[in-house]
Amino acid sequence: MDLFVLGDVDCARVEDLASRIFDVQRNPRTVRPARGEPRSPGAPRRVEERMDVHQGHLVIGYRTAASFGDPDWPALLFANGVLGGFTHSKLFQNVRERASLAYFVYSNLEQTKGVLWISAGIDFADADRTLDIVGRQLEDMRSGHISEEEMENTRKALLREIAVMSDDLGSEVDFELLNLVNACRRTPSQLARDIAAVTRDDVVRASHGIALDTVYFLRGDGEGGGARA
Repeated sequence: MDLFVLGDVDCARVEDLASRIFDVQRNPRTVRPARGEPRSPGAPRRVEERMDVHQGHLVIGYRTAASFGDPDWPALLFANGVLGGFTHSKLFQNVRERASLAYFVYSNLEQTKGVLWISAGIDFADADRTLDIVGRQLEDMRSGHISEEEMENTRKALLREIAVMSDDLGSEVDFELLNLVNACRRTPSQLARDIAAVTRDDVVRASHGIALDTVYFLRGDGEGGGARA
């Protein structure tokens, strides 16, 4: 059990109270979880399911070369922002806005396992076309086709998220828990400095560590389509 206490408190009194309320032996330790061995090279897995839904749900899973405790984590976090983390990102602009394929589309990172996934709500008939456009956005990043506007918008958005963290006690606890689980001591201010220093070459390097693993598509029983918002 990990106990987090935030605020203007007397640490010694908190420890005394905790030791009397929770009658357990204290044994601090940090163990970084293993992410497992990479899958053998080969064709990505493709999984398809059917349910009574009116909108297809495409989820594309990737393995990456970094997680929260790694030195290259800020570059990967930045790459995710350029790819699909914000409304200015490549996925939002090219899949949703230009191609009008998605009701929603975004990418996200699991910070301890180093897994990146892309999620999109699409019409049932648009899965292959969406996959093709998504793949092109990742290849663009790997080739260094990242505009200065994309870099600066992503930098500002990430720094804004880090700044907002200080106003949310739950977010501060989550950040400390990530440090504990990943056996590292990264502070929000340190992460902000790292994000401020990320270059286009750093983003390209991080994007080369993103490898497609699994494509999942949920389609409808009757193949009916809904009106796109």
